[in-house]
Amino acid sequence: MVKRGLEILNKTNRVGLKELFSVAKINTDKKLDSWNIGFQISPRLNAAGRMDHANTAYELLITKDKEEAEVLARDLNNRNIDRQKITEEIVFEIIKDINQESLANGQKILIAVSPSIYDQTKEPWNEGIIGLVAGRLSEKYYLPALVITGNDKEIKGSGRSIEEFNVIKAVESLNKNLEKYGGHAAACGFSIAGQDNLNNFIKEITSLAGEQLSQMNLLPTLSIDAELDFALLDEQLVEQIENLAPFGEDNPKPVFLSREVNIVDIMNMGIDNKHIKLKLKTDNSRIRNAIGFGQAEMWKDFKIGDKIDIVYYLEINDFNGRREVQLKIVDIKSCNA
Repeated sequence: MVKRGLEILNKTNRVGLKELFSVAKINTDKKLDSWNIGFQISPRLNAAGRMDHANTAYELLITKDKEEAEVLARDLNNRNIDRQKITEEIVFEIIKDINQESLANGQKILIAVSPSIYDQTKEPWNEGIIGLVAGRLSEKYYLPALVITGNDKEIKGSGRSIEEFNVIKAVESLNKNLEKYGGHAAACGFSIAGQDNLNNFIKEITSLAGEQLSQMNLLPTLSIDAELDFALLDEQLVEQIENLAPFGEDNPKPVFLSREVNIVDIMNMGIDNKHIKLKLKTDNSRIRNAIGFGQAEMWKDFKIGDKIDIVYYLEINDFNGRREVQLKIVDIKSCNA
């Protein structure tokens, strides 16, 4: 179904979608794939409902007027930028207040509560993005994370979790404190009436997570599909991988590992130099580029001449008529230690 949907999307004549492609800076000379949908199109459509009302996205999809489409697409793009900015601000605020001592002493769940719940002079965190914030926290600390917002009477929360903790099962077991709830093993949403129920819920789910996870050494893991000789990376291999597309939750893109690869050049790119490009090779391979979006800070300590093990996705970079194999960085480990 997704494959057929992509075929139709690549042939679309809807002016709204075409304007959305434009503001998202999607190269329409290339075929759209699941990455374009997941990371460029969907976030902008979803931003309507997260930041205000979903009607803007609906109107964009049905309009036949190019001028209206341009206005609506710009509006969605601006809302998406606002969504990213507010998400960053809330994540920063929460991380600043996280009790590092509690983490060091074995705290097994992160729970962040908007100051507005206990202080009515404070603005509540936007409920449309608290799930995104919970996801960022869970990924950063590799713990279940709940983010809760609202006021002293109407309280909503969203959670994201790790493989070792079924968050909806935990929430369901504490439903006496909740008005509504739903979700699955890795994510949940819920609403609570009043501060007393909230305080009970926080106490009980903190205890429950502690009991279930106390004996576990919680560390993120990577599932690697194959280890590849760096010299074997070529266009034919990438094309064979692309035959397995479209990729997504139930059909993840293959992840590869290559060992003892040399860094021959390093370049930071993008606004504020947040992205990084490495030029890599082994003794018997061609030079290949590896891109890490938003990863410049993460790999800042590596230098030219270092030898690394690298985990990556493979793709083709098609730019200005030039096609070349490119790696998208997942993780790097130094071989120099």
